[in-house]
Amino acid sequence: EVIDLEKTLDFIEENNRFNYKNVALMGHSRGGYAVCCALAEKRDIAAVISISGVNSAMEGVIGASKKYVGNFAYANYGLLWLYQTMLFGEDVVNLRADEVLKTTQTPVLVIHGKDDGKIPINEFSIMSYKDKIANGNVEYFVCGDAGSSGHNDLLFDSDGTADDILIGKINDFLNMSIK
Repeated sequence: EVIDLEKTLDFIEENNRFNYKNVALMGHSRGGYAVCCALAEKRDIAAVISISGVNSAMEGVIGASKKYVGNFAYANYGLLWLYQTMLFGEDVVNLRADEVLKTTQTPVLVIHGKDDGKIPINEFSIMSYKDKIANGNVEYFVCGDAGSSGHNDLLFDSDGTADDILIGKINDFLNMSIK
């Protein structure tokens, strides 16, 4: 996800066919991780919204495994890290959203559902590092309504319509961030 997003941003910057003035990035899950990591390159990004974002590539791998095999998921950590590093490079595999967010000047909105079963709010998520980030440019929003606080249902109410509160929060954030 990180490499794909970097290549997309390179294309936009090199070609500038779109005559953009402000780039805002929004990603979900591993995409939520990638949009935060895009800030590591000090690109001209106006705002970032991370929805249900995992904090690092390895936490995404371990987190997905842990729910099936428990703490045994950590037994292969070294081999998984080595394999990921061979595929994507050490710089990418070692990127951590919390470390990037500590130093960014870009406004960031981190959204997470309290009932997220895929990336638990208190483990593996960007939100679980909230106290360590401590950056005034990063805002946090927890979705807690029944039926719209899991991993894939945050943008919708239980009846399938757009969640007006969350959409309003995103719109307000973008309006304040993009000048």
